[in-house]
Amino acid sequence: MPPVVNTLVQFVERAAGNHASQIIHPQYAKLKQVGDHPTFGLCYPMAEAVYHLIQKHAPNVEVKAIQQKINFRGEMVSHWALQLGCGTVVDPSRPQFPHDMALPYHSFKGRAFYPQQSKACQFILSKVAEWEFLIPKS
Repeated sequence: MPPVVNTLVQFVERAAGNHASQIIHPQYAKLKQVGDHPTFGLCYPMAEAVYHLIQKHAPNVEVKAIQQKINFRGEMVSHWALQLGCGTVVDPSRPQFPHDMALPYHSFKGRAFYPQQSKACQFILSKVAEWEFLIPKS
């Protein structure tokens, strides 16, 4: 994975994790339990933010959104991630799941984000903007 993508993922993880209670969708806030990782329920806005940041800071890196319903705690929930053109999966909210839980990325399907950025994505991007001067050039 290009170093710039690693940096973008780290910035999005930090911004989303530090402001999770402000941006989590009510549907996922209801499922959140004590002790869950701060990025729990934030896969869509985090993947969306990383996607837009890659397009801005590493336009030569091919990236697409991928999504699949997965079984988590007995609930079928939608999970979003990204796939680079080289086939590498980038999942900025992966820490929300137990380390020993295998995610079936091979069955994820290519999807598109909504045409207008979500409010949570916009919020994350506004926080990351404060650190953009630290992003390595691709």
